[in-house]
Amino acid sequence: MLALDPNTAARAFIVSQRVAPSEVSDAKREGPDAAEAGPRNYFEGVGDKQHLSVREPPKLRRHKDGTHRYKGHAFKAIVEKDGSVTFDEGYGQGLTLRFDVADAIMRRRGEDPYRVEKNWFLEGTEEFRQELFERWQAKQTILAIRKLRVQLLRLFENEALSGNEKAARVIALFQDTSDDEAGALARNTITEFVADRMPGVELPIDLR
Repeated sequence: MLALDPNTAARAFIVSQRVAPSEVSDAKREGPDAAEAGPRNYFEGVGDKQHLSVREPPKLRRHKDGTHRYKGHAFKAIVEKDGSVTFDEGYGQGLTLRFDVADAIMRRRGEDPYRVEKNWFLEGTEEFRQELFERWQAKQTILAIRKLRVQLLRLFENEALSGNEKAARVIALFQDTSDDEAGALARNTITEFVADRMPGVELPIDLR
């Protein structure tokens, strides 16, 4: 019996599986020019395949820290509370670490062997992650408005500042708000505070 190197045998098997009859016939028709062009890249297009069938979306498990996690055969994914995703491919199973010769070859070529799986994960969780982001964004806006009210109150009660200095700082806060929904809420908060505590201050006209 011949002694075969396992890595060589694995590479030969993978390459043989990638050769289609049409590719062989095309190479014959091309003739000598095909040989001069160099060896065929049998891994070209790997990761670009479309899903062959409709798959169920990935199943996520919620953790106590508020994150949602997924563990598949190729990678783990952590969905943060704001909907962002972190992929982790380097995890072990027991005392063994997953290794595939095809993965190694593709990584040496600078390719991601799990690109299709990751796209499936992102597409399958897109709606859920959007909901997480919107809830997180709303919560952050509420916290920001609370901090703004505390800041305005401390500014108003600061005896080291004159009336003009207080007015100038309030106007600066008003002008520094962002041009979005959160900024509009901040401007409304400042306007209400000024009307209640500093009626003599004239805020700039909001043209946004």
